[in-house]
Amino acid sequence: MSLKYITHQSKEILIVSFRDCSNTEEMIALATKLKAEVQSSPGNLRILSDYEGVMLNAEYMSKVKEMGKEVQGKVTKSAVIGVGGVKKILLNAYNRYTRRNMVAFDSYDQAMSYLAKD
Repeated sequence: MSLKYITHQSKEILIVSFRDCSNTEEMIALATKLKAEVQSSPGNLRILSDYEGVMLNAEYMSKVKEMGKEVQGKVTKSAVIGVGGVKKILLNAYNRYTRRNMVAFDSYDQAMSYLAKD
């Protein structure tokens, strides 16, 4: 469970990893930390969210949908990995609700390539 910036193909990308979150409270805490980071940035963020191996539930989705609306306009591109099956349905609902376009990828490399492109 972490937030970190890395540079990939000359683009700064914020990576948020939910992999080590063991419960909903930890996931919400990390999402809240992400929201604060996005709000304090000047904008134009590129974000990779990693949900590999974690379960998403209604409580978490409700919180992040509201957070997503609050940071609209600060995020240039968003990619997500670890999303398949039911998680992909939840991602589609999130995108519709927040009017954002988080794009799901099968691999870290694919997601990073997408985020680094202008």
